[in-house]
Amino acid sequence: MISYVAAQFLAGGKAFSTSFHVSKMSGILLTAVIVLVYTALGGFLAVSLTDMIQALFMIFALLVLPFIAIIQAGSWSGIVSIYSTASTRNSSIPLPLQQEGLSDSLVSASVLPATPYPGPLHVRG
Repeated sequence: MISYVAAQFLAGGKAFSTSFHVSKMSGILLTAVIVLVYTALGGFLAVSLTDMIQALFMIFALLVLPFIAIIQAGSWSGIVSIYSTASTRNSSIPLPLQQEGLSDSLVSASVLPATPYPGPLHVRG
């Protein structure tokens, strides 16, 4: 559980560091303050409900975005050809995705297998 919380604080710290040009440690501390104040003011139930709403958005995206990617690429074979072209270039940012107007997240959602995720540890009980 400690590694899960640490990963969340690190992600928040990186987001604040990138967005507001502060040090990563300042971003982590700011994330910790926001989380603690939010939890203290809203209570554990509010945090759990917020996590549930976020999970619903993620489930919706997991179910809908693959279809959007297939429609944007024209077919499943279009997605496969985009990724095969990108993998032959050995590039971390596939250029064909930008040329065809597809975002990385749309194509990734349709190509990467869904892995089981039990949800936030504090909600599972």
